[in-house]
Amino acid sequence: MIRRRLLCTGIAGATAAATAAQGQAPRRVRIAFVAAVPLALESFRRWALPELARGGFVEGRNLEVLTRVAEGDTDRLRTTAAEVLAWRPDVVVASSNPVAHAFLAFPSTTPIVMGFGADDPVAAGFARSLARPGGRVTGLMILGGDLALKRIELAREALPQVRRLGYLAPPVAPARVAAIEAAVRAAGAEPVLVHADAPADFDAAFAALRAGGAEALVLGSSPAIGANAADLAARALQARLPAICEWTVAPGAGCLLTYGWDRAALYRRVGEFVLRVLGGEAPATIPMERADRFRLVVDLKTARALGVEPAPLLLARADEVLD
Repeated sequence: MIRRRLLCTGIAGATAAATAAQGQAPRRVRIAFVAAVPLALESFRRWALPELARGGFVEGRNLEVLTRVAEGDTDRLRTTAAEVLAWRPDVVVASSNPVAHAFLAFPSTTPIVMGFGADDPVAAGFARSLARPGGRVTGLMILGGDLALKRIELAREALPQVRRLGYLAPPVAPARVAAIEAAVRAAGAEPVLVHADAPADFDAAFAALRAGGAEALVLGSSPAIGANAADLAARALQARLPAICEWTVAPGAGCLLTYGWDRAALYRRVGEFVLRVLGGEAPATIPMERADRFRLVVDLKTARALGVEPAPLLLARADEVLD
């Protein structure tokens, strides 16, 4: 389980309760949420905002919320960050590393809550350490590289007959490429690694997968891939490539398996981080946390369309089976 509650709602919630007891409304606050993909915005509204309401901050009453979605376009993030900071929010929630970097490029003191950092926040320059970040960024991280390796394992478990496993990824560091290829080989398959970082690359990417003899496909993580995940899943289904996807693909979109973090639990935790900041704690002193709750979804309708029969043990382990 993710560490739950701590003192997060206690501080902001107690403040709201005290002011209410005195016949005063809790102070008005502004929160900006900047997402890399639309589903992140939906998740924030569905699970984080109710957490804020439990702490005494209700949208339309004493809480203003500004939301922006970058749609996978990192080039326009700097303009978005400037616009958001001009609105003077009390807290910014950043849904990805590129979003957080865009805000840190400005000489602002606005606190930033990560929801979620894909890589090590110390290596990314967000924090001095996880226990005591030391700057104006705190929040959650998902360690996307580890999840990518887990999806490769699941692909091999679900499709033991596959000998050439495709992997669609943005251009990444050589060390990450080596880790992906090594993981595929360790799983008993040959890697067909193809790079794509924008919709304009997708036709060529699937042509390269076909040319490389890929028999299944693992989707990597990036803002562009996440923003177009449903399209990529549909392309994979049309190409008869069983696809293993991350959480940004809605169930039933065409992926054989979807594996990623538990969005409900994590966005509630994001709300709790925001409450701690609103309660007066500095991000510099709020320990960052690693996500440790994940969900595996198996889509039997897609399996039947592809003529694939997932292993019974895999189905037994799934958190959800779509039929």
